[in-house]
Amino acid sequence: MNTRTILMPVLVALVVACSAIADLPKLVKKEYTYKEVADIEIKADVYRFEDAKERPVVVWYHGGGLVNGTRANPHKELYDHCERQGYILVSFDYRLAPEVKLSAILEDIKDGIKWIREQGPGLFQADPNRLVVTGSSDGGYLALMAGAVVVPAPNGVISFWGYGDVDGKWYLEPSKYFTLNIPPVSKKDALSYVGKKVYTCTSWDEDARQRNDYYIYLRQTGEWTKAVTGIDPKLHPRKLLPYDPIRNIKSTYPPTLLIHGREDGDVPFRKAEEMAQALSIAGITNELIGIDKGMHALRGGDKEQRKIAREKMKKFITDNLTKE
Repeated sequence: MNTRTILMPVLVALVVACSAIADLPKLVKKEYTYKEVADIEIKADVYRFEDAKERPVVVWYHGGGLVNGTRANPHKELYDHCERQGYILVSFDYRLAPEVKLSAILEDIKDGIKWIREQGPGLFQADPNRLVVTGSSDGGYLALMAGAVVVPAPNGVISFWGYGDVDGKWYLEPSKYFTLNIPPVSKKDALSYVGKKVYTCTSWDEDARQRNDYYIYLRQTGEWTKAVTGIDPKLHPRKLLPYDPIRNIKSTYPPTLLIHGREDGDVPFRKAEEMAQALSIAGITNELIGIDKGMHALRGGDKEQRKIAREKMKKFITDNLTKE
C-alpha cells in the first residue's frame, strides 16, 4: 500500500469534518430595547439560532467599574459555548454611574431579567425557567447581586473576577495598583468626563476612553463607592449593606461559580475567597477557581488552569440549565 492510499481516507475524513463544522448553525444577533427611562432607551443584544425552538438563556453583564463598558463584546468563550449548545445569549446594557446611582443600576438588572421572563418567550422563544446569569469584573458583581435580588433567583451565577462588596477597604482607600502603575488623573479632568447625560456605552469611543480615566481617578482617590452609590461610606456605612451580595445570601441563593486571577491588582483575589467562604457558610453550592499568575481578566494566567476553568464554566452552565 502506498502513501497516497493511506492518506486519502484521512483527507476525506478531514474534508467531511470541516464541512460539518461549517454547516453548524450560528447565533444571530438582534437588538432590543428592554426598558425606557426618561426617554433613555436601554438595550440588550440577543444572540440565538434562527428557529422557533424554546431555548435556555445565558445572561451577560459587562464590566467597566459601573461607570463604563458596553454590551457589544460578550465573553468569547461564553459565546462559543452558547453557540455549540444552542443556548440564547443575552448581553445587557445598563445605565452607568455617576449620572445614576447603584440603586438605579440594580433596578435595570432586575427589570432586564423580568423582561426575559415575561417578554422573552414571545420575542425570542426564551425558556423563562432556565436562566444562568454571568458577568465579568463589575459585571461579575452585578451577576452576584442578581443572585441576591432577583426573584425567583436564576438557576446559576458565574462571576468572572468579580466581587461581593462595595464597602471594603479595597474600594474605600486609594488603590496601590492604580496609584503605582498608572499616571495620576486630575480631579478637574476626571469630573469633566462625566455628568453631561445619563449614559450607556455602545462602543469604545472617545467618551468611553475618558470615562475609563474617570474610573482610574476614583480608584486612585478611594472615591469610587461614594461616586457610584451616592452614599458617604464614612457617614452612613449601614446604608451600603443592601449593595453587598456577600451580606445578602439567602437560602434561595443559586449555585455559584467564581473564576479569578490570584494576582489581580484591580479586584483582589481575596474578594472571591471571601464570597466563596460566605456562600459555603450559608450552605450554597459554590466553587472558586483561582488562576495562578492571573491578573485582571486572567491576563498572564496559567494556560492549563485557564483551560480547566473554561471546561468547568461549560459544565456549570450545562448542568444548571438542564435541571428539571
